[in-house]
Amino acid sequence: MNSTRRKVTQFAGILLAALALSIAAASGASGAEFRSEVNPTQVLGKSTTEISISVNGGTFKCKTAQYAGVMSSNPAKELLVHPTYEGCTFWGAKLEVSTAGCNYAFTAPTKTSANMQILCEAGKEIVFNNPIPGCSIIIKGQTPTKNAQTLSNSTTGIRTFEIGGQVAGITYTTVGNGTCGESGENMVMGGPVLMKGFKDVLYNKQVGIWVE
Repeated sequence: MNSTRRKVTQFAGILLAALALSIAAASGASGAEFRSEVNPTQVLGKSTTEISISVNGGTFKCKTAQYAGVMSSNPAKELLVHPTYEGCTFWGAKLEVSTAGCNYAFTAPTKTSANMQILCEAGKEIVFNNPIPGCSIIIKGQTPTKNAQTLSNSTTGIRTFEIGGQVAGITYTTVGNGTCGESGENMVMGGPVLMKGFKDVLYNKQVGIWVE
């Protein structure tokens, strides 16, 4: 009888251990989430340094990048933001940038890493236009081949987090007189963007946002 009880106890222990492992695995597989102190939350991100974008024709820079969106659920598995770029120049010429109808979607496999997708409505695309030499760089909706970026939560003050690193393997098309270089699948773009949360659409009342 004692032998039977020991076997039952051992079997139960094995089952409990297996259940604990499966729960832990499922929890890890689900990834991290974007969180906020309020729901919904207006999200606004601004670059903390110049944004660098490299293509076959060379590297151009933008003084500022801004990501704007709304966290309508809390927590959120995905963060959808609309990008805008200002102060962009290429070979000394000022670029005209259009991002209408396109967004970036971020998911967080872990609380320190993010994956980025470019999502565009039908017929929409991101265009960096160089009007003086007469060429344009066009990016359509896609998942870049190297779309991993870094995430880091702030440690002081109102909670914020930074999206860092570079996204590579972006497919793009160039049109015009050739000064933008050939089309390719090797665009690299990135630079740190500090993400903040706000309670109002005018971005007056800041609230904490983070990843966990």
